This record gives sequence, structure tokens and C-alpha cells, in this order.
Amino acid sequence: AKRKPAQRDDLAAPKAGAAVAPVPSGGTVVGFVPVLASKKTREEALKSFADLFQKYPDVLASKAPDVIEANLQEKGVWFRTVVGPPGSREAAREICGKLDAQGFKGCWVTAYGQ
Repeated sequence: AKRKPAQRDDLAAPKAGAAVAPVPSGGTVVGFVPVLASKKTREEALKSFADLFQKYPDVLASKAPDVIEANLQEKGVWFRTVVGPPGSREAAREICGKLDAQGFKGCWVTAYGQ
């Protein structure tokens, strides 16, 4: 059976533990990234990376920060701080695991698209 590409509508009701793809309609998932924070503005999202980088430089030093927009329908638009480059789900989970081992419990994995 063919699967439809991820749609923005998928963001309205994510299943527990499921990755939500912030992919425009017709977009393509290119990999997975760890999400470090979800903020109401792009500026807050970027600042959260800077703050986390100060606390966990050994984990985040070689990572490229990015901010992706997630429209959560009734919850509004949020800006997610992610680090790349996009890779496998396992690679993204590994980064979250390293952060978790150092005390940061807010990391989770999501699909990353273009």
C-alpha cells in the first residue's frame, strides 16, 4: 500500500511517541533531528540553543542549530530548536541520550523535511 507524504494536518494530533514531520504539503522527509526546545518565537528558539550550548558544549559542539516551524492547529505556531544535520532516527536518539545522561530531559526526535 502506498503511504501519503506527511501533511501539516498530521501536526494536529500526534500519537504518543510518534515523530511529527514539519513538512509542507508534498514535502519530503530527509531524516530525523533531535528537538531541544519548542518556543513561541523564533528568537526564543535560537536563544534556547545558545543557552543549551553553554551547558552541553561537548554534545552540541559539532551540531548545526536550526529552527523549524510547527503549526499545532489549536495550540498555535511553535518554533522548534533542532540540531542537525538530519540523519537516522537512531542517530537523533543517540544525541538525546547523551543529553539525557548529562541531565537534560527535554530532548525528543522528530522528522525533518524539505
